[in-house]
Amino acid sequence: MEPLTRGPVLPKTKVALRRVPVPVTETVRVMKTDEQTDPASTQATAPASAELPPTAPCTVVWCGGRPYVLETSAGHNRWMGTDHRGRPVALTSADLQRRGWTHTRAS
Repeated sequence: MEPLTRGPVLPKTKVALRRVPVPVTETVRVMKTDEQTDPASTQATAPASAELPPTAPCTVVWCGGRPYVLETSAGHNRWMGTDHRGRPVALTSADLQRRGWTHTRAS
């Protein structure tokens, strides 16, 4: 039986990190029109928890400040999003209804 040997010992080298410029983005605020602020409007942004979530595939809704996309496969629907750490989260339509959802992102 041969003795265990380590591979060749490599010298330690320092790696120079380069700085990459980050683009600066500006926040633009837009005034809402009367139609958008009118509670009687069909596009009102009030929580739609009383309504059932949409059923069209690839629909995006907002819940708790995070987007969720409807995935359908073999008659099984699930809303996919991420948690606060970026990990995938799957919700049912009933979960979305309980938590409250909207078609638009809350400001």
